[in-house]
Amino acid sequence: MSDNQPNNIKVNEDGKPFANEQAARDYIKAKELDRANFIPRKYQGGFAIYDMEATISLAAGQMAGGSKEKEADEKYWLVEFNQAGSTNDCPHVPLIVNNWDLRITRGKQVVIPHRFLEAAQHAEQTNYVPDDSAVGVGRQPMKAQGKIMRFPPRILREATRKEFEDGLASGNGIQNEWLSSLRRAAP
Repeated sequence: MSDNQPNNIKVNEDGKPFANEQAARDYIKAKELDRANFIPRKYQGGFAIYDMEATISLAAGQMAGGSKEKEADEKYWLVEFNQAGSTNDCPHVPLIVNNWDLRITRGKQVVIPHRFLEAAQHAEQTNYVPDDSAVGVGRQPMKAQGKIMRFPPRILREATRKEFEDGLASGNGIQNEWLSSLRRAAP
């Protein structure tokens, strides 16, 4: 591994990518690496082996702000979001912070970093109510009544980064879909 090589990928001992996917798979087999965790992907004109556990840890760190100081200070929370209230509601809660996109299943307990909790707490929507002052036939007009939280979280307790990483690794359907997209996006 070269000095500028990311620590979540493995290449040949000479520091160059494997010539093809089969060579990467042969390396995984020869080193008796867990095939579910070590996945060959295209990399710099050849193939590298991605350590998905390290990739998840790296992603979790980047979600926490990308610096060791921010990672150490980041808090994590076990939260639950209410079930969708109507057919117009998303079946999941989409939270995006610094280009990191978490899709959280409603009605399930999940651990999230503090900055994603803040994003949920600041997501607002306009609340509309019937306008009783309007007179006419047909559909009753609506008027804006004020702002309400779009995704009010129920905070259950403080959690740990390990719990967050474990949740990403085991995940629910939506988290697994996110992990799959992370695996597909790997260079």
